[in-house]
Amino acid sequence: MKTCVFAGTFDPPTKGHIEVINKALEIFDQVIVGILINPTKTPLFTETERKKLLVKALEDKERVEVVTHGGMLVDLLKAYDTKFYIRGIRDEVDYKYERDMCYYNQELFEDMITVFVQAPKDLAFVSSSNLRELIKNNQDFSEFVPENIYEDIKKLIAKG
Repeated sequence: MKTCVFAGTFDPPTKGHIEVINKALEIFDQVIVGILINPTKTPLFTETERKKLLVKALEDKERVEVVTHGGMLVDLLKAYDTKFYIRGIRDEVDYKYERDMCYYNQELFEDMITVFVQAPKDLAFVSSSNLRELIKNNQDFSEFVPENIYEDIKKLIAKG
């Protein structure tokens, strides 16, 4: 069984994230979605909230497992006995960043293979960073997140 990891902060999950996962499911038997915990960042949503949002957004995907991970990416890959890492690419800036991260990670895990998935053009401008700005400024963000978690995100913001 071929397994891959798709990792990020997912703060919050976007339609772009789901599209990358859908493409990964066309290639791999199992996709591990890893919520990476970076103690130097202050996310909008807690680790638990992000995991709940992702699990709900992916509830119809049987071959996807959502996990949290506080260590190095390469350790997450090794924990799931895979060398395949999926990354979504929106533009040339993403590509250059991800290419450099690929080289860095290969220094730590020589066998690692990064698979780049191009974002569809209608989602190429969607990012969690931009989405957080909309949320913080009380703007409509419904078209950028999976429908089944939109109300959940709004409730989390309201309790906030």
